[in-house]
Amino acid sequence: MTLMVSGDLLVHPQLWDQARSDAAAAGIPGLDFTPLLEGQRRYIQAADAAVCHMETPVAEAEGPFAGYPMFNVPPQILAAAANVGFDGCTTASNHTVDAGTAGLKRTLSTLDVLGLEHTGSYSAEEQAGQPMLLETGSGTVGVVQATYGLNGLTAEYPWQVDMLDPADMIERARAARTQGADVVVASIHAGDEYASAPNLQQIDTAHALADSGESTSSTGTIRTRSCPSSTTTGPGSSTAWATRSPSSRPGTT
Repeated sequence: MTLMVSGDLLVHPQLWDQARSDAAAAGIPGLDFTPLLEGQRRYIQAADAAVCHMETPVAEAEGPFAGYPMFNVPPQILAAAANVGFDGCTTASNHTVDAGTAGLKRTLSTLDVLGLEHTGSYSAEEQAGQPMLLETGSGTVGVVQATYGLNGLTAEYPWQVDMLDPADMIERARAARTQGADVVVASIHAGDEYASAPNLQQIDTAHALADSGESTSSTGTIRTRSCPSSTTTGPGSSTAWATRSPSSRPGTT
């Protein structure tokens, strides 16, 4: 089984300006982010399943939009993710509640409309902690996720965002297996930005997940440089750190 994971979908104003230009060039009204994501399509097509990480909340289709430090980005980015073939997105990050509960719910509703599965943040308490399950021709992939923090903000309800707690992630990974997952991937939104190696929190979390035997692999988002992959001593597990594009600039994440 092959799973493709992306780094953060983190949209700054320069990117929605580019999406507007690309749409105009194609004679399409509004914004078109598909050309910006097109390079990922061949990797997605070669995988059994593909998961992106939606770093920020989305706004209404016509805005207003906002960039760093309190993001509220064009929802058309998610339409482009669906268009190039992603099956689902993780949604817990340090920016998840930048636009409050309204932004969180709008993001999840947009994913639902597009048919993209998701985990990491929730619009209703009864959904909280539910893993993402992706059916493939090679088996079922379960995905659990969590973030190290919310940039000093607080979610309106404690169940809205999965916060990083290895024991909780292990329980959710176990639940994913109970629900039929053949493999479980844990996505960890943590780390030191612009560093080329995982930090101690990432390493300790990945080893705890591997040692539990419940998580098959761990991936990481938040970083802006590529990190090495490494195997762990856990039963049947490995860790690999997935990153977003190094085109981001310091102070803007």
